[in-house]
Amino acid sequence: MRRSLRVRSWRGVGQPWGWSALVCAILVLFGASPAAAAATPEKVRDRKGVNELQPQMSEDGFVWSQGDNSFVKPEHDPRVRLNLAGSSSFFAAIDDTTVVYNVFKNKQANLVMYDMRTGERSSPPAGVNSNRFEEEPSLSGDWLLFTRLGPRRNKVVLFNLDTSEQRILESLRSKTHYLVSDQVNGDWATYESCDSDRGTLSNCQAYRYRISTRDLARIPNPDRQQYAAGITKDGTAYLLSTGESDHWECGAGATLVRQPVGGSRQVVATLPTGIDSFNAFAFEESDGSVTVLFDRIHCGNGASGIYEVEDADTA
Repeated sequence: MRRSLRVRSWRGVGQPWGWSALVCAILVLFGASPAAAAATPEKVRDRKGVNELQPQMSEDGFVWSQGDNSFVKPEHDPRVRLNLAGSSSFFAAIDDTTVVYNVFKNKQANLVMYDMRTGERSSPPAGVNSNRFEEEPSLSGDWLLFTRLGPRRNKVVLFNLDTSEQRILESLRSKTHYLVSDQVNGDWATYESCDSDRGTLSNCQAYRYRISTRDLARIPNPDRQQYAAGITKDGTAYLLSTGESDHWECGAGATLVRQPVGGSRQVVATLPTGIDSFNAFAFEESDGSVTVLFDRIHCGNGASGIYEVEDADTA
């Protein structure tokens, strides 16, 4: 059937510099079978000793981060390292043949664009990069979603690459909150936030924003920690949820759930104890089904790989 089956033949995948410095060091997604009642995630990339994270894909290619580099794998060509020698990269996004990735160099992090057809790299329009850190990009058409980190405030920014319109979806104090962008897709965008107190995360919530109406709503949460929300063009969110109601704890009963707009919540897959994920990406296949890509992290040693759930819209 499907593009997701072809993804498994692509070589490469990566490790993030994200989930902010708060939890990055302890994260790892390990491929193990979930409970029989839920869908079974299948391995895309999970090589021993290689941390592979931050997966996204389009009809034309696949991007990920691995170690301190980001890569793109066009469907019919070898993989390309996106960041040049002497720099690091921990996040990449893709839409059709356009890639956006972050570059960390000289204590500065900005976003760079890459054209898969020509191999050319370019700067995004004025207003995207700043003297802060730009990271965690997601791209859909003219809309670029990303996180801007600052010493006092972190922001989730939605930027139109055609008109240079900028919308700040959320702005929170950096020392007391965790805040990060997730995915933009068509008319919808998602992000997540947590309260932070001396390294303990609590009140983790995922939010869904509709671009055309500017409506923002917290994704329904049955007293759990929710984060890493991918989204489809109809507004259905695919996100991670844990069983700890008062604080986030890595691998404490993490599940991948589906939450339509105005619909009922469904568990798609259950992760074993000690296993978690912090990046989920919803991809709509040509047959209308949804494949969710995510990094699977082993909370004990930080090892990570990339997995997928096919037919996540019906699982």
